[in-house]
Amino acid sequence: MARREGFWADGIVAFGAFRLNGPQRLLQKNDEAVPIGSRALDILIALVERAGEVVPRRELLERAWPDLVVEEANVRVHIAGLRKLLGDGEGGRRYVANIPGRGYSFVAPIQRVALDQPADAPTTIAAARAPPRTLPPPLARMVGATRRSGR
Repeated sequence: MARREGFWADGIVAFGAFRLNGPQRLLQKNDEAVPIGSRALDILIALVERAGEVVPRRELLERAWPDLVVEEANVRVHIAGLRKLLGDGEGGRRYVANIPGRGYSFVAPIQRVALDQPADAPTTIAAARAPPRTLPPPLARMVGATRRSGR
């Protein structure tokens, strides 16, 4: 999977409390560098470059482990680590969605930020398209079902 160099021409990308500078391979949260492994960062950059699109697992493998044969479980492990690092699921925040049988999608709205722009300056939002839902949202509770004992 080719890197999208033109994607980074306008600066960096912000989402939530995070700023991602792909060319410098730097992830920051509240202007502090976030310790992240190189493969997890490769996966995050690939997902952000195609925000709102489904990125197949195979493409993520090729991006993070070029010229190596590794199991798809490696992608799952790194995605789980990314979710934990980003606080995905905490306070209703969502960053990475699993699209069963297809791959992963970066689902948070992203903003383009000029390289010299301060962290608190307003930005232009380039919201990621949400992946299509294939199932209705889960029910909050079950209605009308009771369990009876046959004894």
